[in-house]
Amino acid sequence: MNLICATYRKGRIVIVTDNINTRKGPDAKAWLAAHPRVSFVFTPFHGSWLNQVEIWFSILTSKCLRGRAFSSVAELAAAIRRFAAHWNREMAHAFTWTYTGKVLHA
Repeated sequence: MNLICATYRKGRIVIVTDNINTRKGPDAKAWLAAHPRVSFVFTPFHGSWLNQVEIWFSILTSKCLRGRAFSSVAELAAAIRRFAAHWNREMAHAFTWTYTGKVLHA
């Protein structure tokens, strides 16, 4: 956040973020008070589907990581890199949102 403020020195900065407690706790409140041109806008609870990278992480997990064991961080990183390259070459596409705004009931 400090780097963002240093890079963008003029105007209001709005950060869209999830509801993780580190963004709402006393340290975050103190930091925001010291940086009045910065504000947080929170996505809805249970709204990870709004974040496109969360969708991609779900795909990475289901297609590449689930059920596998890695003997080292380097092996894990290599598997992720291989999958990302494969995704970009063969599978990448725009995500089509199908949510209509209708309340979902369990």
